[in-house]
Amino acid sequence: MKLSGAEKKMEVPPIVSEEDFQKVQERINDSVKLPAPKRRSTPNILIKKIYDRASGERLLCRTTEDETRQAVNSRVARAIKTVFTALEVVNQGMQEKKSMTLQCVDVDDLKKQAEMIRAEQIKLYESYADGILTRNEYLEKKKGLGEKLADLQEKIRIEEEEQETADELDEEIRSLTKQTSQKTYIGGLTKECVDAFVSMVYLYDDQTMKVEFNCEDVIRRALEKYGA
Repeated sequence: MKLSGAEKKMEVPPIVSEEDFQKVQERINDSVKLPAPKRRSTPNILIKKIYDRASGERLLCRTTEDETRQAVNSRVARAIKTVFTALEVVNQGMQEKKSMTLQCVDVDDLKKQAEMIRAEQIKLYESYADGILTRNEYLEKKKGLGEKLADLQEKIRIEEEEQETADELDEEIRSLTKQTSQKTYIGGLTKECVDAFVSMVYLYDDQTMKVEFNCEDVIRRALEKYGA
């Protein structure tokens, strides 16, 4: 404030002393702590597939540091490797053995034989109609041809069913083999392998577990056909 050309200062006394002010600041600084950075967990690629066998409850193994997770994943990886090995055996067997199509009796040949019998039945009836054969002779020969035709028709039915089943299995094997080639096993567990092959993992205890595969039935039937 200026009075008569002279400058005078007005001093306002502090509310607290400098020493008290510094102490309060120190306490505030001590009480305010930055939150610790969150530990990022790596989702386990077997999540939603691991179950406790006794309770049936689904287990969660989320982090890569979890020892149980590492042990389970390692054993599942070895189990998946057995699927790959089984498919190698199957594909080798498919190359060494003739396909079911070649092994089966020629269905077309059976059908030709059936047509020949039908033609013979017509001629037989014509012979009877022309009086060449007696009624008893006609009935006896007709019965024999009918039995032969029924036997051929049953063979054709069986072969066609077996062929259809074999074709379906071979197609499943080719599809599964293609999946394995696209998801090459390199000694570790990958999400692609888990999604393609693993259905469920049951834990009985720390040492015992069971892996159920999506392709168990195909592998079993393929080994029965080509594994021997």
